[in-house]
Amino acid sequence: MISRRTFIWWGAVATLPLKSTLDPYGEEFFSLVRERIIKLANNGYLPVPEKIEIAPPQNGRRITYGEFCLRQRRHEREAFARLSEEEKILAWESRRKWLLEELPRLVKFGTQVQKCPVCSTVELKTRCWPGAFSCRCGAVIVLDVWLPDGKERALIQFPVLL
Repeated sequence: MISRRTFIWWGAVATLPLKSTLDPYGEEFFSLVRERIIKLANNGYLPVPEKIEIAPPQNGRRITYGEFCLRQRRHEREAFARLSEEEKILAWESRRKWLLEELPRLVKFGTQVQKCPVCSTVELKTRCWPGAFSCRCGAVIVLDVWLPDGKERALIQFPVLL
């Protein structure tokens, strides 16, 4: 089954001529794409955007997905750095609430350990985030690096009933 997003994307692309004499990054091409997006929005297939902006490649070259991700992460880090301390604390509280809601699933797919930082001096490490560890002492520790500052934060919870 095809997702709605994929359908809309392919639907928008399929309406453009396959062999076009238009410059692929010329103004005519972008005006055609804008018109198609506006039609899709008017027909209810897309949410109505406040502003439609289709930008050609900068400096005559395309951007790769990796470059886009790097720029996006840099933008997120800069925006997060501009937040006040209270807003940063609220962002962590929001993430902590989500982690608590997902705790049973995280524990189910997490790692069982014999010792943890609660009952000994062992340091836990994870390869992916959020990483959940459940110990014999009953503690559940979730390590998470979700906020753009890149700091690893720990959520410690005691007995989780599945």
